[in-house]
Amino acid sequence: NYEELTAHPLLMAVVVAFMVTTVVFLLNLLVAQMGSAYAATFQDMLGYARIKRGVIVAEVMRSVGKARWRSFVESLELDKSCEFGEGDTGFPGAITTMEPAAAHPTTTDAIRRFGGSTSASAVWPEEEEVSSAAADRFEKVEGLIRRVMKKLDASGRPQRQGGSGMGSGGASSCMTSGLASVAERPED
Repeated sequence: NYEELTAHPLLMAVVVAFMVTTVVFLLNLLVAQMGSAYAATFQDMLGYARIKRGVIVAEVMRSVGKARWRSFVESLELDKSCEFGEGDTGFPGAITTMEPAAAHPTTTDAIRRFGGSTSASAVWPEEEEVSSAAADRFEKVEGLIRRVMKKLDASGRPQRQGGSGMGSGGASSCMTSGLASVAERPED
C-alpha cells in the first residue's frame, strides 16, 4: 500500500532507492547485452562477407584462361626474394608492399644479423649490451616522444603523409600466406 509507505519515510526512501538501483542496473544490463550481441553479429557479418567474397573469386576463376593465369602468376615474381630494406633480402614467394614508417613504429630492430658461418655447430657471437643507464635515457626520450605525438594527434592537427618527419621515410613489408613481416628501412 502506497499510503502505508508514505507514513514511514525511511521505508519509503529504501523502496525508492531500491527501485532506482534496479532500473539503472537493468538498463546497464540491457546496454551490455546489446553491445555483446552487436559484436557477435559483426563478427558473423565479417565471416559471411569473406565467404561470399571467396565464392565470387572461385566463380570468376573458372572464366580465366590458363595462359592468362600463368602470365599473372609470372608477373607476381614470386620466385624472387622479398627485399626488407636496401641490401637486406628476405625470402622468396612474397609480395613487397610499401607502407608509412609511422604506421607501425618500432624502437628496436627485430631482425638480428650475425656474420660468420651458418653451421649449427658454430658458436653464436656474444651480443653487445648497451649500458643500463644509456638504455634508460633512451627509453625516457622515446616515452617523451610518444606522449608528444599522442598530444599532437589528439589536438586535431592534420598529420603529414609518409611518416612523422622524425625518422625513416618508409618501411617495406613482405606478405605471404596472409602474414606480414615488417622491418624498418634506416636512412643512410
